[in-house]
Amino acid sequence: MKNNVFCFCIYVLFAAVELNAQSIHHWGPGGDGRLLTFYNGTGNDDAMVHIGHQEDLSSLGSLPSHNLYVEDGISTEAIFVKNPADWADFVFEDTYFLMSLDDVEEHIQKEKHLPNVPSEKELIKQGYYDQHEINKMLLQKIEELTLYLIEQQKEIESLKAKSGQDE
Repeated sequence: MKNNVFCFCIYVLFAAVELNAQSIHHWGPGGDGRLLTFYNGTGNDDAMVHIGHQEDLSSLGSLPSHNLYVEDGISTEAIFVKNPADWADFVFEDTYFLMSLDDVEEHIQKEKHLPNVPSEKELIKQGYYDQHEINKMLLQKIEELTLYLIEQQKEIESLKAKSGQDE
């Protein structure tokens, strides 16, 4: 464990150099709870990266508190979500209610977004979105589309069979 902490600290220092951080602040017990903050200037508005628990990110909008915040985004090769609590496989349960395509169309015409997916306006008002929840919603829509396609394929095959009988 100590090796991992040491490696992480070395990595953080290299990251600070890569970010061209002009100053690094360290807080501990009795401080604001953050372990490190990298700044690209001298003012509080110049913070680029916060590592550690941050209770008040009110200057960043209505974000929930997190242990890592990176100004202007991150680039990475992979992100792993550990122990996702739920997923969209419930769509394939017998008890799942699949809206009719007519109802979906009506909802889209009225609301201007898919059912059970937040609108852009809702997300802007909230100020953030949970990537796991969005991924789950998108998978749910893909699974629903798959069920609609299966249903349509059965209808096509039925119509083909009926038209073949009529000849």
